Amino acid sequence: MSKTQATTVILGAGQGFGFSIAKKFGQTGDRVILAARHQASLQALTQRLTDQQIKANYVVADATNSQSTATMFNQITQKYGTPHRFVYNVGDTSADNCFNFKPDKVTQVFQTNVLGAMTTTRQFAELPTETKTPRQILITVGGAALKPSPFAVSLSLTKAALRNFGLSLATALKPKNIDVAIVEVQGLSGINAEMAPDRVANVYLQASQNMSQTEWFYPQQASAQPDEGSQLKALMKDPSRLKHFLILHPNFKTLIESYRNNQPS
Repeated sequence: MSKTQATTVILGAGQGFGFSIAKKFGQTGDRVILAARHQASLQALTQRLTDQQIKANYVVADATNSQSTATMFNQITQKYGTPHRFVYNVGDTSADNCFNFKPDKVTQVFQTNVLGAMTTTRQFAELPTETKTPRQILITVGGAALKPSPFAVSLSLTKAALRNFGLSLATALKPKNIDVAIVEVQGLSGINAEMAPDRVANVYLQASQNMSQTEWFYPQQASAQPDEGSQLKALMKDPSRLKHFLILHPNFKTLIESYRNNQPS
C-alpha cells in the first residue's frame, strides 16, 4: 500500500465523536486509523467507514498502557508511514463528588485523561519523519475543563489539567514542526441537535485547517453551553427525552446512573 497518503489516527474512536471525526477526515481523502480497546467495536466502525468509500483501518490499543500505544504507532508507521495527524479523543467520564471520591479512582481517571495524552503525544512527536509539512495533534478536552461539575470532580480537575497540558504542548512542539490544537466540546454526544457528532466533528476539521489557533470551543463561545452535569440533570428530569437519548446512545446508561447517584444533596 502507498505510504504517501496522509494518515489520521484517532485514539478513542467510539461510536460518537470519535467515529464522526474519523469520517470527517476520511471524507477529505485521509486514510483514517481507528484505535481503542475493543476490537469488535473497531471492526464494526471500520466497516461502516469502508462502506462509505473511506479508506479506514483499525488498531487495538489501550491509551493507559504506554507499551500498547507504542506498538500501535509502530504498526501504523511500518504499514503506512509516519501519520500526519493524531487525535487524542480518550476520556474517563466517571462521576464522583467532593466527598465520596476514591483516591485510586482519581488516579485512574488522571491516567486516562491526562497521562495517556502526555505519553501518546510524546510518542507521536518522536516518530521519524522526512516531511516538511507540519504534523498535527488535536486533543479533545471537554467543557468540564472550564465549567467544573460538583458531581464530576475527577473529570473536571483532570480535564482542566489536560487543557493546561495541551496549551503547553502547543508551545513546546512548535519548533519541532508539529502543530497542536485543543478542542473544548461543551456537551455530551447527541444530547441535542447542536451536539450531534457530525456537527461537532466539523470543528476538528476547521482546527486542522487553521492551526494558528490553539484553543477551539464548540459551541464557539465558552459560555454558550451549561456544564455537562447540568445537561445531564435536565435530561434526567425529562423521562421521554431520556428514553429516546438512551435508545440512540445506550452506552450512556451507566454514566447517567453514576451521575444520578453522585449529585450533591
